[in-house]
Amino acid sequence: MSTSDKKTCKGITRRDVLKKSGLAIGGMAIGSVAMGGAMSAFAGKKTQPIDECECNPPTGCPAGECTYPPEYNDTQMYTYFNNLPKWNPKEGEPDKGVPETYIPPEPNEMRITFMGSNIPNQLRRAQQMMSIFVEVGNAMGKPDQFVFDCGSGVCANYNAMGISLGRMDKIFLTHLHGDHISDLIHIYCFGAVADRKSPLFVFGSSPSGVKSPRPPRRIYDDGVKAFCKNLREACRWHSESQSFISTSYESYEPPTRKSWGLPHDPRPVSDDPSDDGYAIIPIELDWKKYGKVKGDNVAYHNPDTGVKITHFPVIHTRKGSVGYKLEWNGLSMVYTGDTKPEYHSVKQAAGVNVFIHEMNPPAEVWAFKNLGLYQPPEDTWPTYPGFQDAVDFAKMVQNSSHTP
Repeated sequence: MSTSDKKTCKGITRRDVLKKSGLAIGGMAIGSVAMGGAMSAFAGKKTQPIDECECNPPTGCPAGECTYPPEYNDTQMYTYFNNLPKWNPKEGEPDKGVPETYIPPEPNEMRITFMGSNIPNQLRRAQQMMSIFVEVGNAMGKPDQFVFDCGSGVCANYNAMGISLGRMDKIFLTHLHGDHISDLIHIYCFGAVADRKSPLFVFGSSPSGVKSPRPPRRIYDDGVKAFCKNLREACRWHSESQSFISTSYESYEPPTRKSWGLPHDPRPVSDDPSDDGYAIIPIELDWKKYGKVKGDNVAYHNPDTGVKITHFPVIHTRKGSVGYKLEWNGLSMVYTGDTKPEYHSVKQAAGVNVFIHEMNPPAEVWAFKNLGLYQPPEDTWPTYPGFQDAVDFAKMVQNSSHTP
């Protein structure tokens, strides 16, 4: 129902409801492959019986109007900023009465912000795909910051938090699934013409080494270096069309293997200068390393900021998924991405301050939310067989690569 309909309290006939439901079926059938075709059995979100309909406004409601339950509407609202404490001014400063968009971390503070925490097929205004932003203060000399994964829609939340693209120059990817990398295009394309006049560093795994199941069973180059090379060429039209804009600083000195403690020399994937904002520099990590030999799993170790980030293999879908451990100023954090419980994560988690590990909803909940249902259907409903197929599919996915 449109906003204008609600204001005038216009009715919707049963025929209108059936028409809208039919449109829902057609639209969702397009994306049914991911859930094993079960979407074709869904006939729109749950509607209430005609005699139980609520009217908005509550008076003068003609028979036939139906609205979603209030609690459903609440889940579509992004209320984070409504719940922030009032801004506390320092002595001598005026009381603005509202929180600032961004307040830098304290010198001894490690700040972890969830910019997104959703799973595929459930992207909405109130919750984006996976990404966390980690900032450290300047207790060790200089502040530093890192993006861990950057799924669909998260740039909107970075912008809302006042995090500029210039501060999103080090991206650590746990794996190359779309819900963890989608906004990398936005970060790359627009950072160079905004305030990131320096290369984009993308950390991620080396090739999996897994043979394709199809003959002739090729071994694809599916590592982060190949990914960045292809991304660079895919965005060539964009970058060349921005040639009239300055994308580098004359005084910028690119980091070196030694200055950032990298596992190899940092080199752009294409012909971009190593000091240019359109240079993509992949830092490919050997996903098989986990610190058995001291220092063999270091991804980043900056003596100026005191931040050390190591990596280790995790279980998720395909060989090559990794988790990360960040240590700084006596504080530590582990982010495992999508994974199941396994020994490396248990060992890395020992003694850390913050351990971030994926938890998926039960397969039944995952299934009805992926189908767009308001609640699981009852076994007498015509949609129930399709729902059960979706549950079985969700269980299969979770058993292979997730923590239910």
